Amino acid sequence: MVWAHTSAKHGKGACGPVSAAASQSYPEQVSPRPQFDPLVHEPTRLKICTILTPMPEMDYGRLQEVLALTAPTLSKHLRALAEADYVRLTKQTKDGHVHTRVALTPAGREALCGHVSEIQRMARVVRGSERRFPHITT
Repeated sequence: MVWAHTSAKHGKGACGPVSAAASQSYPEQVSPRPQFDPLVHEPTRLKICTILTPMPEMDYGRLQEVLALTAPTLSKHLRALAEADYVRLTKQTKDGHVHTRVALTPAGREALCGHVSEIQRMARVVRGSERRFPHITT
């Protein structure tokens, strides 16, 4: 299983797991350049990006609930992602209340896909070294 990113020419773009066979069947799926991203790697931010990947946007309160985080903690992580242009925060007033929506940007999708690709690449290296040196144990 590999992660692929839909090219921009086919719309907004998406990122997610794709079987190796499927990735060859759909030329519009491109593998992102593997690149470790320390901003995305932080566990809470990795969860945020992963949760936001399959949807156009999510309500801040719902994201907070899903992650079981306090509002200040979620705000801190979203601020870091927003400063890197990985997420977009949109505030809307409805019935006299301000509602914040959170969306993963194309740059955020690409960063997540590249990060996951790099982790997968690293795992292949580890698996390969285990096969080449089965007698070495720690």
